[in-house]
Amino acid sequence: MKKTFLAYTTAAALSLTIVNAHGQSSNAQTASSEYASLGSEMNSATSSSPVSVKEVSTKAQKNFTRDYKNISGTTWYNLKDGFVVYFTDKGINMRVAYDKKGNYMWTIRNYGEDKLPFEVRDLVKSKYYDLNIHDIDEVSANGGTAYTIKLEGKTTWKIIKVTDGEVTVVKDYVKN
Repeated sequence: MKKTFLAYTTAAALSLTIVNAHGQSSNAQTASSEYASLGSEMNSATSSSPVSVKEVSTKAQKNFTRDYKNISGTTWYNLKDGFVVYFTDKGINMRVAYDKKGNYMWTIRNYGEDKLPFEVRDLVKSKYYDLNIHDIDEVSANGGTAYTIKLEGKTTWKIIKVTDGEVTVVKDYVKN
């Protein structure tokens, strides 16, 4: 199952890189780490005004239009180190970032349970069978993918992270 999961994520062209204890790279762990560091950067992007496409790197625009067709709701924002574009692609809310030179940096896809890859869904549901999958952020950078998943139960909320077939609880809340 782990090989299938890794093959799927590689084929999906997502992730980041971190060095594990054996000196090998773990792209999904890096994607997860990257996602954790994106919070303040994303808040600064959305708290600022959208920028004109004329202010965006020509290379970023070219890469974006090459990679995404038939999309809607395109809005560009400045980031500290580049640009991020928000849009919708086939019903999935997307954010794609490019550096100031126009090179791809990362992607965040936000969707519901129905679009979650089977292997990831199966892993989550087998561990948290009594909770409903509420919301998913799929983070891809440098060839790796990590998932942040919000789960809801009758009395609790959980936020979990799935990387390399491993599930980690990020936050656990009790409903009032």
